[in-house]
Amino acid sequence: MPAPASYLIPPAQWPAHRDEVLARTGRPAGFAQRLTEIDEEIAGYLDLLEPMLASGDGSLRRDPDGTLHLKPLAAEVIDATAQAEVDDIYAMLPTVPLTEILIEADRETNFTRHFTHAGGARPRVGEIEHRRNLYAAVLAQACNFGATRMAELTGIPADTIEWTTRWYLSEANLRLAHSDMIDAHFRSWLAQSWGGGTLSSSDGLRLPMRGKSLTARALSRYFLGEGLTSYTHVSDQHTTFGTQIIVSTDRDAPYVLDEILGNTTELPCWSTRPTRTGRPSSPSPCSTSSASGSPHGSPSSPSSGTGAPTPPCTTSAGPTPGRSSPTPSKPG
Repeated sequence: MPAPASYLIPPAQWPAHRDEVLARTGRPAGFAQRLTEIDEEIAGYLDLLEPMLASGDGSLRRDPDGTLHLKPLAAEVIDATAQAEVDDIYAMLPTVPLTEILIEADRETNFTRHFTHAGGARPRVGEIEHRRNLYAAVLAQACNFGATRMAELTGIPADTIEWTTRWYLSEANLRLAHSDMIDAHFRSWLAQSWGGGTLSSSDGLRLPMRGKSLTARALSRYFLGEGLTSYTHVSDQHTTFGTQIIVSTDRDAPYVLDEILGNTTELPCWSTRPTRTGRPSSPSPCSTSSASGSPHGSPSSPSSGTGAPTPPCTTSAGPTPGRSSPTPSKPG
């Protein structure tokens, strides 16, 4: 991953942007002032925490050893009338085979144009048969069927599916195709009603591993043996615009920041939401500036192509007014 300093405003440019960044983030100009603010914030949190622990009815509890535990979130209660209407709407929707959805999505976005041969060769078969093989290879990977099971379901030879996967479905090609899908979804009027694509909910899932892996690490808190972390980034339009496999012993925030700032889709992700623990999974581009006044006091904002900083971003822990908060998805 890039060096952490690559996210910061260059020292030569910092004086010109310093006042603007401080105004946007609401941070004081001196570190001593910021330290005083932090102390006041912590004192305010403690004033809220102590009555909660004393009553025993809050979201936190303390066991006899003094360890704090976060209680499970209560299930959302849906009004029976609203649920009945939802059921009626679902009943009116047709059941569409997954293959037809994939073909229709390709017709709208032409994402298969990115599935080029790794060696630059042209397809050995006709256009229709080639697209059929690509669809089968994509579904075999997406549904975790594998080539053998997909061959049983489709009648396409397993070696054909494996060959197509190996030579056409590279990670770079899949990322380009995936970006096309995210962009098409972003421009949809329905997606715009869910959110503007400015929020990212980034969450990790610990996965145990068997065998040898360069990424897996021993971490007794989560694994009996070794494991890794799969990080998923979901926009407030409910699209998964990024997935990363990272080392579980590394800090998550640099990887999350790398994915958000390196976002190649049309999503204008400016902020990230807290994880289940309530601690932000990564700092947002506009909320990580330092008030120390150093030339490395603020990360550079995503560029709009002109080198100018982007508009002010949402940095609060709550959802944007009028928008639904994104639901983090767990990679299977």
